[in-house]
Amino acid sequence: LVFLIVSCLGAYLASEAAKKGDRGGMLRGLILNIVLASVAMAIRGVAWHGWNFKWTAGVYGSITWGILFLHTLDTAADMAFTIVLIVLLARGNAGPKQRLGVHVDSVIWYFLVAIWIPLYLAVYWTPHVWSIGR
Repeated sequence: LVFLIVSCLGAYLASEAAKKGDRGGMLRGLILNIVLASVAMAIRGVAWHGWNFKWTAGVYGSITWGILFLHTLDTAADMAFTIVLIVLLARGNAGPKQRLGVHVDSVIWYFLVAIWIPLYLAVYWTPHVWSIGR
């Protein structure tokens, strides 16, 4: 969760650089975003590997795996979009379409991170809180 939240800094810096037409700033922000997002996804993969249940374990197992699969799929899709933007910017394309793409990428990233906060609480904290009350 922390790496995803901090990765918003890269998206913000890239978006601000896009407003100024700063190709280098857009590149640096997007690269920071993709590095931190990659770390977050690697941590997620390690966490998945350590789970003691499969998606076929029952309704709660399938819901948990489904939530994480869909969020990870959305995150991977946006990371692919970010990489495409990095390649375009690295090739020297920094026109209005690319700047708009950087803004759109940032907004999508903010949404993915924001939606992960309640999902993270539901998936990782609710079982602990629920068991305390029993």
